Amino acid sequence: MQNKIDKIFQYTINYFLIKKNYKLYKIFFFLKNLIKGPFILSFDNYKFFSFPQKKNLSRLMLKNLKPWDSDTIKLINNLLGDRKSLFIDCGVNYGAYSIPISKRNNNTSVISFDPSKKALSDLKNNINLNSSENIKFYNYGISDTISKVFLAMILIILKIQESLVLLD
Repeated sequence: MQNKIDKIFQYTINYFLIKKNYKLYKIFFFLKNLIKGPFILSFDNYKFFSFPQKKNLSRLMLKNLKPWDSDTIKLINNLLGDRKSLFIDCGVNYGAYSIPISKRNNNTSVISFDPSKKALSDLKNNINLNSSENIKFYNYGISDTISKVFLAMILIILKIQESLVLLD
């Protein structure tokens, strides 16, 4: 039964994306407790796996059918252009910046960091979904001090920001 509900919801997502109708959030609101995912969202020349669970950041894309921070991604892609460049993504999560930037220009090398093994697993799945070969990722947090920290999702936001943190 669950598989059928997810398949129907995936068809609905595809329909709304093709029609450029972003009112899926009304349907999402009623179905969010019945669907499990993952669902594939196709944007321009890249795709993402998205999950409806509250703790998953990709949920916002699923709810709104829009890429994460698309204005910033366009700005970065315009700055990088077609020349050989390097983009570093600190706190990559599922690849909201790394994936579209890597797909826009094969001459751009993308290096991504995240202290969460779950986030890197999501990133790896999105890299494979997009056949992106110019992304390298590392299981490190970025902060302004070198230290070991207990990793919980709330601590990522509060404590890990600007320099390398080694995690076991």
